[in-house]
Amino acid sequence: LLGAAAMGGASSLWHYNRENYMFEMPLRQTQIYQLHNIMIARFNLFREDVRDLCALTTSRVQSYLIVNTLKLGFIITVFYNFDRTDSENDPMAF
Repeated sequence: LLGAAAMGGASSLWHYNRENYMFEMPLRQTQIYQLHNIMIARFNLFREDVRDLCALTTSRVQSYLIVNTLKLGFIITVFYNFDRTDSENDPMAF
């Protein structure tokens, strides 16, 4: 009699735990998937930040390249702006 009562109690406990387990598993799995999605989105934001910083750097370098090319052209024009027909003995007018 005592054994039968213990078996009945164990059976009801088993079904109770199984119901809780079956209820909790999809919730736990959804939570894990959601955490993975959050981590993926977070690292995508990191990648986007790196892309933005690289784009900013390259655009600045390109604009500096244009300005420095113009400066170099002006400097070359100033230093080499002379007549090739002048003789070496003529004084240069600066």
